[in-house]
Amino acid sequence: MFDHTALEPLLDRVTSMVHGNYPEHHDPDDTKSALWIWIYEKKDYVEKVVRTADSYESALFELLSKVATSHLKGEDAATYGYVAEDTFSYPIAAVRELLDNAFDYRDWQPSGDTSDGQPRAKAQVNLGGTMLAMLSDVKIAFSKLNKNQQELILWVYRDRFDDGIIADLLGITVVAARDRRVRAVKAIQKRLGTKPLSDLRRGYTGRTALGGRAHAQAVVQRDYEG
Repeated sequence: MFDHTALEPLLDRVTSMVHGNYPEHHDPDDTKSALWIWIYEKKDYVEKVVRTADSYESALFELLSKVATSHLKGEDAATYGYVAEDTFSYPIAAVRELLDNAFDYRDWQPSGDTSDGQPRAKAQVNLGGTMLAMLSDVKIAFSKLNKNQQELILWVYRDRFDDGIIADLLGITVVAARDRRVRAVKAIQKRLGTKPLSDLRRGYTGRTALGGRAHAQAVVQRDYEG
């Protein structure tokens, strides 16, 4: 059986690396505890990686970095009073509204049908107003999706297919079709970018009122940076 304590140096490296992107008041020991919990919850998988990977430390480093980052994001959001949705440059409701317009907005597409029905931006869309600039952002984000997601977005926002029609086309349940649609829209949102966490920290309004030493240190650091 693999001795899990041998992972201690790896957890130290991961914690040190990830904490470099966050304010100092976040406790590295809390992050390490979160990593150990994940390791024991995924014990069988971790042991499989150790047995089969050419370099298990490299493989686990990437996985553990994601776990540590997820933990710190949650801690940071709770401390500064923002939620995950606040981190995106475009709220999900705005993404849906832009997609509603992206395939029929009169100043967005040139006259006549396009060969593939995808949104087409005119030259220098940034000179055409805020809406055209945002639609240009959506076009770029759309182009970064995989082909299946692009097809789904076209069905929903160009062809106006509902989840039932999409389910029939793909041979899946309506619930599965809805889930795929939601994931495709969220993929657009993700590719539209996120705000710097420093902006969210400076904009702290006390929406989530927390007590304790970590919160007090966060307030001091925020006010000092602001």
